[in-house]
Amino acid sequence: MLTIAALPAQGTWFDLTGSNTVLEQTGRVAVDRITALLTANTGSINSNSSTFGINGPGGDDDADEIDVGEILTIAFDQPVWFEAMAVNQFGSGTQGTIGIGSLAYTISTTGTHDLPDVLVPFPGGRVLVQAGSGQFSVPGFAVRMVPEPAGLALVLVAPLVLGRRAPGRAPTDGD
Repeated sequence: MLTIAALPAQGTWFDLTGSNTVLEQTGRVAVDRITALLTANTGSINSNSSTFGINGPGGDDDADEIDVGEILTIAFDQPVWFEAMAVNQFGSGTQGTIGIGSLAYTISTTGTHDLPDVLVPFPGGRVLVQAGSGQFSVPGFAVRMVPEPAGLALVLVAPLVLGRRAPGRAPTDGD
């Protein structure tokens, strides 16, 4: 398993570049207590210094990009909010899709694409990345942990336990 330090830009940033390695058809990446399972629908996933893609079968495949017909599936070991995906190596006329559940987001430019914090449930939730035309690389993505029910309950109940004033009530000497 490859462990990478998180960057502080957004939630937890998964940097998929820099390992200069072919990870077979499936690979795991762990960052800040979140593990992502990356799977190629064909060939093998491939990482180098600045790009990440799928090395499909055949000699004419661009190994460091996702080409038409290749699908990168990302699953997690817990529910997460999917926040953003970075893409590069976009050529003229290239278009891709990030699919999460029944939602599909079109990507057509290089850069980091912020998404509206889409929930990827566990188990069974998946993010699908594919090229509709042309090809592109996916150097990284950002997710945020979903609070555990106990932690979420503490956040919601803490103001009540700590004696928060009711709205509209004037402060008294005891407040």
